[in-house]
Amino acid sequence: MENVTEMSDRAEQYYISTKRWVSDLEFFQIETDFLCHLEQDYFIRLFDPTDVAKLKNVGNKIMKLQLDMKEAHMQCSMQLDRLSLIAENEATEDISYLAIENNTLSNLISMLTTEYYDVKKEMFKLAEGVMRENKFLLA
Repeated sequence: MENVTEMSDRAEQYYISTKRWVSDLEFFQIETDFLCHLEQDYFIRLFDPTDVAKLKNVGNKIMKLQLDMKEAHMQCSMQLDRLSLIAENEATEDISYLAIENNTLSNLISMLTTEYYDVKKEMFKLAEGVMRENKFLLA
């Protein structure tokens, strides 16, 4: 049977924050996968050759973002593992180290979230432009 101990309130808060970030990253992964499929399967056929470069640029940004999110997910998983070991009395609680890691992860997730929304906005603006052009062509 595991020997579970009480974690400090701060360590518990770090655990909760990290779990939330993992959840956010998993959701962003689902959405960026969807955006990639839209780009590759549908949008690419609708764009003028002059606009295809813009679409490919956004696609490259999405792929880079996905790689960065996977790296962040790994870092969050390592933090969760550390906190689990502390809760199971298999590691000592070094709150200053945990605080540094938490701040690093917080900054990383904040940056990725901003990047995610920017890329998503860029993709939607391109899609909106294509939809307007196609609407005018059909009218």
